[in-house]
Amino acid sequence: MNLTGQPVYAKGQPRRARSKPPTKAEREHWERVRSLGCMANGCEAKNPEIHHTGTGAGGRKDHAKVIGLCHTHHRGEQGIHTLSRKVWEPIFGTEEQHLQRVALSLR
Repeated sequence: MNLTGQPVYAKGQPRRARSKPPTKAEREHWERVRSLGCMANGCEAKNPEIHHTGTGAGGRKDHAKVIGLCHTHHRGEQGIHTLSRKVWEPIFGTEEQHLQRVALSLR
């Protein structure tokens, strides 16, 4: 174990199982989500990146639970991966709220 409690793998040893690659239907869903633009409150950026919600640090990705975020709100200086979810959500809304907006918009 390292200092964070995560297992340490020796060179050549298998690591934890990765998430399965997205299916064709999931990739099509992503394109519909991307067509909605960035979900961060007040942002109108087009052609966002796909953000997997609710995975936590190193968690398995559910390819159906995704929202679109522009680079700035995904991995940039105001990004959920840069600021952390605890800091980002009070400013831009929770992942659950954004998932609900996506579901309503795609009806």
